Parts: sequence; structure tokens; C-alpha cells
Amino acid sequence: MRLLFFIYNYAHLSTAQNISRELKDKNSKYQIDFLSYGGYSSFDIDHNSNPYGNVFYLPQKHGKSNYFLDSFTLFTNIRIIEKFIKILLLRNKYDVLIMTQYDKGLIEALTFKICNNLGILTILLQEGLVIREEIKNIGLSKHFEFSNKKKFSVFRKLFSLIRNMGYFKTILFIVNKFVYRNLIAKEFGFNGSDFIASFSMYYKKILISQGFPSEKIECVGLARFDELEIYQRNNNIKYPDFNTIEQTTILFPQTLGLKYGNYYYNTTSELELLNNIKKQLRDVKVLYRLRQGEIIEDYSQLISNFPEIEFIYGNSINPYLSIIQCHIIISTASTMLLESLKLKRFGILYERNGNDYYRYVQSGSCLMCTDDKSAIESIKAIINSSIVRSNLSVNAEKFVFDRAMMDGLATSRTCSFIENCVNFKRKIDR
Repeated sequence: MRLLFFIYNYAHLSTAQNISRELKDKNSKYQIDFLSYGGYSSFDIDHNSNPYGNVFYLPQKHGKSNYFLDSFTLFTNIRIIEKFIKILLLRNKYDVLIMTQYDKGLIEALTFKICNNLGILTILLQEGLVIREEIKNIGLSKHFEFSNKKKFSVFRKLFSLIRNMGYFKTILFIVNKFVYRNLIAKEFGFNGSDFIASFSMYYKKILISQGFPSEKIECVGLARFDELEIYQRNNNIKYPDFNTIEQTTILFPQTLGLKYGNYYYNTTSELELLNNIKKQLRDVKVLYRLRQGEIIEDYSQLISNFPEIEFIYGNSINPYLSIIQCHIIISTASTMLLESLKLKRFGILYERNGNDYYRYVQSGSCLMCTDDKSAIESIKAIINSSIVRSNLSVNAEKFVFDRAMMDGLATSRTCSFIENCVNFKRKIDR
């Protein structure tokens, strides 16, 4: 049996490695290869990352990817990529393609189409929290929405970009965004694959309500969260007691790096938020953790612009350790908040447009902030009110249980699901 994992970043790599390890332990005859985005991603996945097979990289002939023009580069190379994927699948005679990335659109939809034409089984692993509207239209990212609030107008974004990058790079950035929105973002979604491995029954019910066959969906959890469950269990992690804490520490894990998705404005706005929190709450310590794989030299100007923020290099620390060393986690809508809640840390959702995409706030698991003022109010509420902390902790535990099956068994369930999908296809082929 020959399997190919399509990987974009380190989180996906961790998922693929966990599943590959267990599959090989079950059956040594499995041939497992990884396909990396290569130069279209800022994550350097080397050949040693897959001890069970090969690591392939998407080809890049035209242009050079960087955090100003990666979408443009992707678009100009798409025909080369399409040809490469088709040849790779035919030459290595893969039985199954397992997709771990679903929010870019163009390459994923193209790959599913090629696999369907070649009769290759496709399985999509849910790698992040999703909202109902994203299930059939994942390619059009929520991050392109503009807020109606004057504070975050287009002009303020342009001013911030020009101030931090200069006029020339700002123009490249805008061109890149135009290319992505008008040429790359495609409608596809979970219905592009043959089978879906979802986080939990919560998501399975949503998928079924959208018309997906229940027999093609399995609740397995997320393989990389098994490490999180073990980490919590081994370290006996508890909620912080603010009555005994000398200095409250606040962590903002970087949402998207300078290369990952071109969200330069996101990074600067996150740093500006932390900086203003520190100015008004002098007793707190503020940390900003760069994503794993980011190049520290790219941040020299930003680091000098925000001297009171302590930067953590993502490659130098276990992400879970960085969370438990802090008391309050501020993050945008991502699985980072989910992981923080699992590790019994108090969460604040930061969304400038006030959207509670994944129901963190609606569930009562996190507080919300849209600007400096609301962030400071949320921080003070957590520090000063035991009632607020108690309500958050109770709701957070329920939220984590409902949304993701974090019991340390996700890898095993995923492997069994993959094997069942393969057996199902074999029966049909006969």
C-alpha cells in the first residue's frame, strides 16, 4: 500500500509523522511519502522528516517566492505544478492521497481533481477548527474581510504597511493580494475528497447537515493533539492562581508569519496591541512567540520598534511549554486558543472585526477583544475576578471536549479510519 501525505506546514508535518509511525508499526509494508509545498511555503521540511519514505517538493520555475509575491509566484507556476503532481502520482502508483491542508484552494482542488481522474483514493484530515460557512467555501478566506470600523479602515492598513515596509514593498504586497483574491482563491471544500476525518461529532453533524454522506465521515480527533494530551497528563497542569502570582505573563502566539500567507499587517497589529497593553498595564509581562520556521532576521526592524515586548523564537521552544509558562493567551481565531484552553490557560480572542468565528466567546470559553481598550478590560477581568475565571474554566473544558477529541487516541483512530477507507475502495474495485 502506497500513501502520499500532502503537507504545508510544521503542524501538518507533525500530524503526518504521528500517523505514519503508527501505520508502519502495524504494517511494515506500507510505503509512505510526503509531498511538501516547498518554495511556496516558509516551512523548510527536509528529507530527514520522513524516515519511512521520500519527501517531494512542488516545483518552482517562474519567479521566487517571498512574503510579498508568493501568491503571484504560485499562479505563474500552476501548470508546472499540475504536470508534476500528475506525473508523481502515476510514477509512484499511489493508492491513497491524504490531504492535511484545505484553506488555500487552488492546489488542493487541482490535486483532488487529478486523483479522482486517476482513481486514487483521497482522504481529507480536518486540521483546524472550521465554521459552517467555510465547509463548502473554504477557499475564500475570512481574512480578506474589511472591518467597517474606522479604526481599522483601508487607509490605516496602508499607513501601517508603508511605515513598516516602505512604499515599494507595500505595492508588491497589494499586487500579491490582488492575485490571490482574483486568481487563486477557488471554491472547493470538504466535498472535494472521498472521505473526511473530522475532529469530533460536533463537526460531523455540521458536515452531515450540509449534505455530506455520514458514511464518508469519521470522528477521529487530530493526531498531533495526542502529544498535547500526553504533555498535560505528564506535567499535571493546573489553572494559574492569580492570588499567588507575582507578575502576570501574557503570550500572543503569532497568527501568520511574514512568509506564511503574506499577513504583514496582522503581525504589526498584534505587536501594536501588545505594546499598548504593556504601556497601560506596566506590571504585566508581554511575550510574542514567532511561528516555527520563521527567520528571525526578518523581524529585526519590528523587534527594534517594540523594545518592551519579549520575542520568542518559535524554533527554540516547545510550543506547549511556551503556553504553560504564561497565564493569559491572546490569539486570533485558530487552534492555538483550543490548545491553550486544553492546557488550562485563560484565553482572549482577538478579532478586530468582532467576529467569533469558532464560537470561543459564545461558548463562554474565552473573552473577546477588538482593540486595546477591550483587551485591557478582559485582562483585568481575568486577573481580578475569581467568578470570571471559574466560569471560563468550566466552559473551556466543555468546549474542548465537544470540539476536539483530545484523549490521546486520535492517531490510532485515524490509522484505523485510513485502513477502513482503503478496504472499502478495494471492495468497490473488485
